[in-house]
Amino acid sequence: MKMIQAMMLAGLLILAGANMVTARQVIPVDKGWRFVREDVAEAAKPAYNDQAWKAVSIPHSWGWEEADKGEKYYRGPAWYRVTVDGPTIATGQRVFLWFGAVSSVADIYLNGQRLGQHRGGFSAFCYEVTSVIKPGVPNILAVRASNGKFDDVAPLGGDFNLYGGIYRPVRVIVTSAVCVSPLDNGSSGLTVFQKNVSEERAELEARVELSCAGAGGEAVQLHLTVQDASGKAVAEATQDAKVSAQPVSLSLAVGKPHLWDGVKDPYLYKVVAEVVKGDGTVLDRVEQPLGLRYFHVDQEKGFFLNGKLYPVHGANRHQEWFGKGWSLSSTDFEQDVVTLREMGATAVRLCHYQHSGEFLDVCDRAGLLVWSEVAAVGGFGKTPEFEANVRQQLTEMIRQHINHPSVFVWSLYNEQHNSPVFAAALGRLNELAHREDPTRSTIAATCRDNAPAINKVTDELGWNRYPGWYKGDAPGKLFDQCKGTSHGGGYALSEFGAGASVIQHEDPPKHAAPKSKWHPEEWQAKVHEEILAAAAARPYIWGLFPWVMFDFASSGRNEGDHPGRNDKGLVTADRLVKKDAFYFFKANWSDEPMVYITSRRFVERDQPKVGVKVYSNTDVVALKVNGVSLGTSKPNELHIATWAGVDLKMGENRIEVEGTRAGIKITDSCVWQRVTPKPAAVRPEEPPSSPSQKSADEN
Repeated sequence: MKMIQAMMLAGLLILAGANMVTARQVIPVDKGWRFVREDVAEAAKPAYNDQAWKAVSIPHSWGWEEADKGEKYYRGPAWYRVTVDGPTIATGQRVFLWFGAVSSVADIYLNGQRLGQHRGGFSAFCYEVTSVIKPGVPNILAVRASNGKFDDVAPLGGDFNLYGGIYRPVRVIVTSAVCVSPLDNGSSGLTVFQKNVSEERAELEARVELSCAGAGGEAVQLHLTVQDASGKAVAEATQDAKVSAQPVSLSLAVGKPHLWDGVKDPYLYKVVAEVVKGDGTVLDRVEQPLGLRYFHVDQEKGFFLNGKLYPVHGANRHQEWFGKGWSLSSTDFEQDVVTLREMGATAVRLCHYQHSGEFLDVCDRAGLLVWSEVAAVGGFGKTPEFEANVRQQLTEMIRQHINHPSVFVWSLYNEQHNSPVFAAALGRLNELAHREDPTRSTIAATCRDNAPAINKVTDELGWNRYPGWYKGDAPGKLFDQCKGTSHGGGYALSEFGAGASVIQHEDPPKHAAPKSKWHPEEWQAKVHEEILAAAAARPYIWGLFPWVMFDFASSGRNEGDHPGRNDKGLVTADRLVKKDAFYFFKANWSDEPMVYITSRRFVERDQPKVGVKVYSNTDVVALKVNGVSLGTSKPNELHIATWAGVDLKMGENRIEVEGTRAGIKITDSCVWQRVTPKPAAVRPEEPPSSPSQKSADEN
């Protein structure tokens, strides 16, 4: 894909047999922008002087600067302006302006002319600007973006910050008069449905949205090719077509397909669509990823991929980095996936809104299953306009992400109230999702007990449950209560976890109060240990998604060691520290041999005897303290090895462990200091004004 994009950016001519192909040009608009975080009445006018504004590049977002410090962040309008060199276009060529996402309501102006407004901060959108852009000369593009609160735009709220900005790419696209339409809800215009897939044969149906600059009706040929990873054509189909309001459908099949088999073998084909004139000239060319696979959920046994039981476990992810907000790069996407895979993740829940298609590209290549979710979180508006906006965002999400083999389910909401208004709307959203994509199931993340009107609407169900944190019940008891609440009986644990500060420690840990300033790292690890043990004994829990992979900013919180921070991450917000719980999951989920000494950051110890706990997937672990062997321990079913009553001398103590698996030795070490006991500090507790147990699970 990157190679093709580079060729398009250069505007190269590509040879196809004896005919010349005029490739569509895709021109990034990422440099030279000006930005001001306020409303400016005249900013859309081309003659407006923006030189006093801040110079920025795209992607760009605002609000995180204050939020990272735990301060209130700006929610309101801002403006962007940039000079775009109008591309040189031949007679009949067309020009489009495509935005990857603007948060959250965007008004777009080119040369002073308003192109339109897009309402929703997480999906791509596109305008045709052929009649507005001036070829070969500078053009002024102005964008008014607002991340304010809107009653008719989802989400209405949530335990995350809604930053503003043009935080995904902006592109100028130049095509021939007849093209695969960029105007199909911001999508590629090419959709591939996998109708029947097996080890013997994969049957495909492709739908292509064609567009013509004139009145339509021009006769062309549409040629589709499925290419394997080496670029060899393995299936082809050609159909005569007339450009009309209806998409063109083609059928084709791949014999003996190489299946996309998750993290074990994420094999990718690609589908190439070409619009061809009668003389053989290729007018347009679009390609999309294709991973051939089939899957289903058995409500008693678990998730099956390509006919085999497959573990679905990973974490939740927000599209946020400390110090960057939502302005992420390709390197950031790659690093997040590398970290997920290091932990042994086979899946990721992209909460609570549509994430970047570029991130899904990385998941496709890595073999991570993706739970893709629309922004119906934080309440559901009672007006028809609000439901219409959610329907728009759901349609955009499905059409823009439908070709990603990593996506296995469409999620319709997170933690909504069981109201008649929402229940009726949910039924309509479920029908829309199935109409847009009959090949995938729908799902939702609920926390509502005794709510069949919403819990049994979607094909599958996720439960957000927090035993050991918001709930005092034992995990097994709580999980058993959820069985049978879904349409099919089984369910995924879509959220579970506990807060953790890497500078707060307690051994042995006691139950931490969620709203307190005391979130010891050891309690988070204990919570996850108990939950994983309970889930492992219940095969009807077919998916596990701890909340959350990375700490993130949340302006409504003031707990743990940092205001405005949700610290339930398995990794810190800056991605620099992997918490003990991360290594607990790695020991249980990863095939890579590992040993890890827990509580390693609990450096100063004032007790003469301590426990040593090690996470390891090796056969046996040996412990040394100050060079003296204390014997071996065999990790239990949760891959935990322990030693009790270990003596520490005053001053420095070196702790060393060595694990062995199939003759391979893995080591880890840390240093603890035994210090003179200090007067016991008062343990911070949850403020009396805040309930210690919530009426519903909250993330």
